[in-house]
Amino acid sequence: MVNLEMEKSITSLSTEYIFNEAKGSLLLLLLSCIEDLEENSLSKTHEIHPDILNLKKHIHRATISLKEALGDKEIKLAALEDSFGLKKQIIAIYENIYRYYAQWNIISSIISDEVALRKYKEQNNTDKKIELSMFYTDCIDFIQSATSISQQKNFMGQLFKCVPFKMARDKYFQLVTESLVLAFGGESEESITTSLTTFKNTCAPDKSPNYGKYFPTIAKCLSDKMSIKPSSLSDEELDELYTDMNSLFENLSEIEDYCQEILNAIDSLIILFYLNFTLEDLTEENFGYADVYHKVCEILKNPEDNVFNETVKNLLEEYIEPIIDNANDINKKEMKLLEKITDFSDLSEDMSKTLATDGFVRATFYDDINEAIFNFNLDPDAPPASEDFKNIAFNNFIEFMKEYFSALPLSVRKSSMLMLLGSLPIAMDIHTLLDYIKDAIDNAQTFEHGLLIIDKAGATFTDNGFNFRTEDDEDKHHIHDEDCGCGHDHHHHDENCGCGHDHHHH
Repeated sequence: MVNLEMEKSITSLSTEYIFNEAKGSLLLLLLSCIEDLEENSLSKTHEIHPDILNLKKHIHRATISLKEALGDKEIKLAALEDSFGLKKQIIAIYENIYRYYAQWNIISSIISDEVALRKYKEQNNTDKKIELSMFYTDCIDFIQSATSISQQKNFMGQLFKCVPFKMARDKYFQLVTESLVLAFGGESEESITTSLTTFKNTCAPDKSPNYGKYFPTIAKCLSDKMSIKPSSLSDEELDELYTDMNSLFENLSEIEDYCQEILNAIDSLIILFYLNFTLEDLTEENFGYADVYHKVCEILKNPEDNVFNETVKNLLEEYIEPIIDNANDINKKEMKLLEKITDFSDLSEDMSKTLATDGFVRATFYDDINEAIFNFNLDPDAPPASEDFKNIAFNNFIEFMKEYFSALPLSVRKSSMLMLLGSLPIAMDIHTLLDYIKDAIDNAQTFEHGLLIIDKAGATFTDNGFNFRTEDDEDKHHIHDEDCGCGHDHHHHDENCGCGHDHHHH
């Protein structure tokens, strides 16, 4: 049971947090508008699509009319709906752009493998003793460290991707079909349809609708690299290609940040229109907030007059810092009290509503565009799909992938096929997978190819927080990560990438 005094304390802190984040949203929105008027490095190298520019114009108009909207319930409700519409638009735009990351993953894995193989040859490790029995034990221990069946299958899929693709076409598609059946037992039609579309967009990204619509030079650059065979390149050519791919990744990251900034501004509008604060409420404690709001509106109306832009930007940054510090302080106090609650059903209705608003504000304020594109809002109560529906859906998907794979260059085809099967809960038992890995190492084209399998598996262990052993703790062999120096690129940028890429929360 929650005592009355604790409930009052939590409600007070939560209310204070909500108000603090509303002020923060106002200031961050204004800062975003000012930064929009600065010369953007992205616009120097790419033509920004009108869809994206129109979103920014909508945000600027909403900012200019913010005072009126916050003071009128009907206008505010309409503005909230409009803002949710803007949010859907930027997520759809970024979902399209995200296909480039998928294509980059497929191509870069081939290039990175070749770079790693040549590094190994330079290191001349052929006389290095590798304790394979220990490695195979680590593989089993890693898989069995999973805390659920679904996680175990996910771990197995990740290990499967460490092995060069060598499987008869019919056997491969049979395994994909069995894995689909395993993955979607009891799932709804909506869940299956959405997931299969996601698999298509990840493993056949250039066939997704409107691919190349935004930042088309990126699409062309990736397309040009599809036919390159890294193993046939000289060291200098390979190094140049590897550098180009890293530059392309940095370019994609810049575009990602650009889209995240737009989402942040829209989320700020959503928070302001969702809550019941007027502009006067948000600025009464510091009249400087009101002054800077009106100054930003003047600048947005006359963007060519940019004399005071830098001054206003610096002022906003000064205002924002203590807001963020205060939010962190309030959050610590609130979380400390919430940790003491064991049964949230005991909370009063008023406190539950306050915490629900608090949760919405937090989720919106710290929204991440990479998570947003995979937030499908599926109906958890939808009935399971029929066997007939699943058979038709799976067969159509398999036929689509067969046709797509058949038109790809061999090396890219293998990478794409690995990407697909590795994304599914693979329909293999542990020992069958282990035999598959053993066979790949025993029959590796060269010593270095076998070494690459082991090191990629080691990277998989590390990425998932599994502490594997090596043949000598004092002489660890090829800890394969972003700092290993082998030249292999470890940034597989997808929904499970774990690459540590900064997605710029507010």
